[in-house]
Amino acid sequence: MPWGIPLVPVVRDAVDWTHPGGSRPEKVLMVPSLQTERTVLRSSGATVVVEYPDPDHARLTIESERFGDGAREAARLVCEAVHQVRERRVHHVDTALEAAAPASGMVLEALRTTSVGDPDGMDLRRAGASVMVHLDV
Repeated sequence: MPWGIPLVPVVRDAVDWTHPGGSRPEKVLMVPSLQTERTVLRSSGATVVVEYPDPDHARLTIESERFGDGAREAARLVCEAVHQVRERRVHHVDTALEAAAPASGMVLEALRTTSVGDPDGMDLRRAGASVMVHLDV
């Protein structure tokens, strides 16, 4: 491992066969990373991870159910994440969404309403089965 790269805790779903019952819900791994800041927002059926690769850029990773309550929670958590990004005075947010998932429509609507001050502030690009979203906040 190169010098100066900090170790960052990363939570992964893992199976621990030594644990009674055969599995443990989460395992924390320490991995080398250049990014040192991230926020995890969790709710029933949805998780949003906000990573800050540089001081003016945030990356959202959204995991949720494809539809229903989990999709609505994902949209709510995305709004909360964008609010936190604005409080940090970060100006650019990127994320990738699954184009065919109904949850993606809810998340896109939530992102559109958070950028209501600037109609040109959201850029969408199709990349295979994904939609790449860039938002100026």
